[in-house]
Amino acid sequence: MLNSTLSPIATLPPSALSGSLDAISSKSDLHRLILCAALSPKASEIRYHAALSKDIEATVGVLRALGAEISVEAADNGRSGKITALRPVDPESVRRKVTLDCGESGSTARFILPLAALYGKDVTITGSGKLPERPFEDLCVCLEAMGARFSSHKLPIRVEQTMKPHGFFEIRGDVSSQYITGLLFILPLCKAAGIRLTTPLASAGYVELTGDALRCYGVAVEWKDNELRTTGSYTAPSGITDAQGDWSNAAFWLAAAKDTHKITLNGLRLSSQPDRRVLELLSEMGMKIETHGDSVCASAPGYDAEIRTTGGTIWGYWSTGNSARPMKPTITMMMDSTVEKTGLSIKKSAFIGYCCFSASSSRRGATGSTFMPCWSLW
Repeated sequence: MLNSTLSPIATLPPSALSGSLDAISSKSDLHRLILCAALSPKASEIRYHAALSKDIEATVGVLRALGAEISVEAADNGRSGKITALRPVDPESVRRKVTLDCGESGSTARFILPLAALYGKDVTITGSGKLPERPFEDLCVCLEAMGARFSSHKLPIRVEQTMKPHGFFEIRGDVSSQYITGLLFILPLCKAAGIRLTTPLASAGYVELTGDALRCYGVAVEWKDNELRTTGSYTAPSGITDAQGDWSNAAFWLAAAKDTHKITLNGLRLSSQPDRRVLELLSEMGMKIETHGDSVCASAPGYDAEIRTTGGTIWGYWSTGNSARPMKPTITMMMDSTVEKTGLSIKKSAFIGYCCFSASSSRRGATGSTFMPCWSLW
């Protein structure tokens, strides 16, 4: 709990937000672009917006440990940053007994494990925080079927023997789409025929996002039934590559639009990011959404008036993930608490993959501008 004696950083009076800003870069896309750049034989540049997360720093760090030369130019004072891959990961230069510290980034660990199993030479993958508690069983078993041998199926994982891929990697599709992404990265580097999913894929959007990044670097992903294959080899694109804007973060800003006060986010592509569905959800809730190239504009004309005439009753829904991994109870409790602080009562009912709620208040004048930023926490 926050210490109530702390001085506030700033006091923000109630007001309608409006204006235009650049979307921060998608961490999911940036992870994938950096990996592709580090596997391409020629130098390439990636442009990003806002500060780098610890997860991205972890991905850069493990690729450097595998021999890639990567420079990072920080983003500050509104300027975009730049990541340059100058030299790729080279299997012949990977040092023995090197440690790949993934920090607390599960994405980094899942993406790098197949590459380490291919080039490893006594490489150890480590992590901190809760990451060592997470299982890597399915991915390890998949790689062991190709000849790899590991010290453990939980971090720290030491590659005791590298693999020699052939035929199809076989793995469940409903455990983690990041396993599939990690395997896709190494398909152009080995003799495996492809990936065969033994169960339906749960998070197809993130695998499609991986396909977007690979396509940018010369590799096409072919997806038919339960099999994925790649064609082509890693080739650095000409010119600088812009990381996609992040739809998850953009949802907060777009949902805060009120009346005719417009909020515009620049740098948002109608891409494979699953969170782009926020546009559909906001439209269903009565907001006006306009798209112009890579810019998305949101406004809510007449929305507050509609709420007042219905006595303050509003509705919406947020994603709770798939049935195998529902949203954490701590997150739903936080959302409930935040919404209730506005004076609204909540009724929820669950259905496939979503939690549907209705919120109402007898307090006249309760407006969408107070509720919508809370709703956007989904």
